Amino acid sequence: MLKKISAFLTLVLFCFIAASAQTQVLTPKNIYVGDETQLQLSFDSPVDLFALPGVHVETSGYVMLDTDMEEFDSVKKDCTILNAVLSRNGITYTVLIQFIPWKTGRIRFPKIDLVDLCRGREYLALHPEVKSFDDFILNFDSIKVNSLASEMNATSLREPFAPMSLPGTNYVVWAIVIGILLVMALTALLLVKLPKILRRMHLIHKNLSFAKNTFLTRIRFLILLHKKLSDAEFAALWQKIMRHYFTKRFRISFVSVTSSNIAQTVLGCVSSAEEKKVRASSQVAKIFLRTDYIRFASGSIDSRLFPAEEHEACFLPGETKQIVKESVKLMKIFEERSDYGNDTV
Repeated sequence: MLKKISAFLTLVLFCFIAASAQTQVLTPKNIYVGDETQLQLSFDSPVDLFALPGVHVETSGYVMLDTDMEEFDSVKKDCTILNAVLSRNGITYTVLIQFIPWKTGRIRFPKIDLVDLCRGREYLALHPEVKSFDDFILNFDSIKVNSLASEMNATSLREPFAPMSLPGTNYVVWAIVIGILLVMALTALLLVKLPKILRRMHLIHKNLSFAKNTFLTRIRFLILLHKKLSDAEFAALWQKIMRHYFTKRFRISFVSVTSSNIAQTVLGCVSSAEEKKVRASSQVAKIFLRTDYIRFASGSIDSRLFPAEEHEACFLPGETKQIVKESVKLMKIFEERSDYGNDTV
């Protein structure tokens, strides 16, 4: 029993010595509202506070103090406490509190039991029997928060300055405004002209399609002339090429149109029945009828009639070249559009 009393008296004596030898340092020395400030309180004590039950020591060797303890409530209206830690070097302990003051004048941190701060609210709530009963009290000196206005002898608010701008900013602003107006004007013009532009683009696409169709048809005719085919095969391929050309040119199918109806169908597709287009349609129909005769009259009685050059189911010498040449000439006539592309598509 005497040993316990002796140990208790020794702890009280050490606590008294530590409390009486506390040294407070404020960084920076002169602080103003809004400054992040560091309050440092150092003391020596042989008591191992880090070994007390409920004290959690971080891996870096310090103890985080619980700043949510109700003892801090009285000072939180004057400042914001960022954090508080306890560190030691030998028997020297240091309490470091970082805070930001929001009020001029004097701020005094209340007397706080360091042991309770180290243990924290949660531990004390679970173990009320370890309450230290103010065994280790920290005494803080009051802190002065200076007034910047009083140091500058300012007695009234200054008039607000006009907004300052960098040299040349006005030119940049005007350039942006003009650019926006130009963009808006061009957008409005584009919206007004959009239907006409779309029609023009469609017309260009259509004319390119016609030109491509004509070019490919000519290529097919050249290939046809260089193939070794019978007259009936030549006639069939020629009709196939022309039917494909008319289908692409007028955007309706000519596959099933009979040779006797070719001229009428072509004239029904063109925008104006000009005399040369009428003649061209008739000439195309004649070539279709001629090639039909060569395809289907071979070996028939009609093909043996005289004169042979009129009834024989074969091409005359040089007739195939003449048919291809005539076909290309007729295509040029069908490609002519006096009203710039208004033929049926």
